[in-house]
Amino acid sequence: ALLSLLSVPRVWKRISSDSAVALLDADLRQFPFFHKEKGGSKQKNESTENSEVERRRESLKAVCAAAEQTLLGRIRAAQAGLLPPSIIRPHHLMALVRPHRGDALADEKKKKGATGTLSTELVRTLVPTLSQFPPEALPGLVVAVASRDPGLLHGWKPRQQTPAPPFSPRGLFGTHLGKALRRSADLMTFQEASMCLIGMASSNWYSEGAVRGLLERLGEISILDLPESSSRIPELTSALFKLRIHHGPLLALLAARGVEDGRAALREALHIEKTPGEEKKNRWTVGLERFSDLALWLADLDFHSEEVAGVCGEILEKHAKTPKQVPLSLMHKVVLLTSMAKCGFFSSAFSQGLSLLARPQREISKEIANEKTAQRVFDLYLCALLEGPQEIQESMYNNEAGIQDFFYTAHNQWFRKQKRADEEIREANRDVIAQMNQSINALGWPLSPGTAADFYPCTFVSEVTEANAGKWKAVVLVTEEETLRWYVPAAAQAASAASRRGSASRRGGGAPMGTGGRAKDTRGTSESSWDHAEGWEDDDEESQESPNRSRGGNIWFCGPLTTKLKHLHGMGLRVVIISDQEWRGLSTEEGRLELLRRREAESSSLPLSILS
Repeated sequence: ALLSLLSVPRVWKRISSDSAVALLDADLRQFPFFHKEKGGSKQKNESTENSEVERRRESLKAVCAAAEQTLLGRIRAAQAGLLPPSIIRPHHLMALVRPHRGDALADEKKKKGATGTLSTELVRTLVPTLSQFPPEALPGLVVAVASRDPGLLHGWKPRQQTPAPPFSPRGLFGTHLGKALRRSADLMTFQEASMCLIGMASSNWYSEGAVRGLLERLGEISILDLPESSSRIPELTSALFKLRIHHGPLLALLAARGVEDGRAALREALHIEKTPGEEKKNRWTVGLERFSDLALWLADLDFHSEEVAGVCGEILEKHAKTPKQVPLSLMHKVVLLTSMAKCGFFSSAFSQGLSLLARPQREISKEIANEKTAQRVFDLYLCALLEGPQEIQESMYNNEAGIQDFFYTAHNQWFRKQKRADEEIREANRDVIAQMNQSINALGWPLSPGTAADFYPCTFVSEVTEANAGKWKAVVLVTEEETLRWYVPAAAQAASAASRRGSASRRGGGAPMGTGGRAKDTRGTSESSWDHAEGWEDDDEESQESPNRSRGGNIWFCGPLTTKLKHLHGMGLRVVIISDQEWRGLSTEEGRLELLRRREAESSSLPLSILS
């Protein structure tokens, strides 16, 4: 009866916008009306039953389409001044953006959330309203668009990875959303600012202005005073890694909160008498998962914290003494040890933790069957072998307690991934590598494509033998995806905070330092921020001095590349690092030869100490 009523066009003129939103969000599929009857298949012809169910689903899809058109029509009328602006609210627009039930019924085999692209009509309607979105609504908008139509954030054509016309609605959407985030970041809570970055990371969308505003806002908030921040911190750190952002002051705050939470979880796990067994076990599992995830992403971001490494050591020591009270899986042990190794924290707890990995050969292959686990296991091996103290290196070489057997079980899977990554870079940069080969031959360097010590594939590498000891050299081509988009060292915290406090007061928003609440201005009600929002502030990002040290042609490395370069240096090779962007910018052979000579001269010193 409801579907029959809603099929009459004139009915929609009397339905409120909130009712249209409710119809879009309602999960009507849970009713048997939209499914085959379990007990009726014998009495009814199956094809008749299927056609009836399909007809009902088509009716529901039509209702969702009518609800969309009703909302769009009223929004456009309000924009044209034909209706009062007050009748349109942000949640009406959000209902159109986020995936709804009509999409799911269109193809139930699709992955959840993957519902294609937003219509051109909807995007054209959204773009003028972005400047009016209140701060609390923007995180949901970012996440919804990233889930439903990530290409829209990048300014791509529908279902393509080619740019849309720059002044088309799709071409303008990402730019306007970035400005909205920059403008509203001062008024966001920790959860809201974190959600924005997490949504941006899920679609790998990067806006310099938005990132700057969100990072500065997160740096203002006293994370240690927010109990609810614990659950969000590992996911936020993961988002920073995916966006290739190394912001030292913020990472220091996240690490400090992670240290507190890790020690609290460990204390609780050790006090059996105060907590029921099953409840204690669940709390420890959650606390360990959060802390190990945080330690993992901090290590991958090359943020070295002795406090985090110290907690890793404490957990390993307690596990060795009381494994039933402090249980650890293989992956947790590997992650904790890797975090310690990348920080250069080779304590007695590290050595003790390594001994916990030794086990009978028949058990090893089962535990390292997962490729992700194998990658982490062999990364740990190389860190300990190439960066550890002499006693640890000797225990590796001597295969004490079968520890080397354990690690080398993961070598093949680890190396296959390294080889795939190298082949992808070569395929995407065939022209660059051909030019480099010509220039290297002109300089008389005896290099060829190969692998250094059976570990790391290099673009070009010399033969590593005793005969040419002291002349070992490797040329590594670095792509844009292996460099940081944003780099701010931890030492920049004081200046950034002082500057930001002045900026926050000038904008009329932002909670004071040490609080997690919102500023009490127009943020209190949606009416003030939606109905009376002004146009864009004239924020000229280029005219403001940016703390980002990755701008202006500076290159900072991140992730696995940092570890690779460090280990190549540790093997005794002089590593000549060439950026693909820098190489493509050279049009003459003389310029390329000069670049290779200059990079060779710089290769005697380790170029990664700035991240330590």
